[in-house]
Amino acid sequence: MPRNCGQARKDGAVQVGGSNSGRPGDHYIVRLPSPSVTLGGGQIVQPHPGRRHRRFRRELIERLESLWRGSPSDLLLQILAAERALELKELVIRSKLTTDEAIQALRALLEHDQILLLGGPLPEISSVLRSAIVVLSRASWNDLLAEIRRIVEPYHAQYPLRIGMPRENSGAACA
Repeated sequence: MPRNCGQARKDGAVQVGGSNSGRPGDHYIVRLPSPSVTLGGGQIVQPHPGRRHRRFRRELIERLESLWRGSPSDLLLQILAAERALELKELVIRSKLTTDEAIQALRALLEHDQILLLGGPLPEISSVLRSAIVVLSRASWNDLLAEIRRIVEPYHAQYPLRIGMPRENSGAACA
């Protein structure tokens, strides 16, 4: 392992540079070079978390345990829970799953009605990274519908005879 490949912070998190920082499930060891002391180790659960998290929060621990023990389907649902919607190619890249594993997991999620595809059916494995299909979880879809109702219902209660809602009014309600 080359020197200066990672930097430990006071809170115990380790920041590793480069794109080859490990995959989920890889083992790691943290050592001090002088005096030679092993501080600890473990398995990588989420190699690119995106932001720092507070330690010992129950929802964070549950999410990380789901990522660690979960199936590829669980992993995809966790990624979609963090984002409202993602393009299929971005979801596959973020999951660090092979394209074949990701497509199989997505098919299972579609069968159980846990995700929605916008823009077409699930493509063949060879064309996944070229597709413009957007994937979102059923929970995200329900949240979007609730938000749209929250915006549209007061407008139609105030103006019951108008058809639709002008774009100017919808933008103000979203802000």
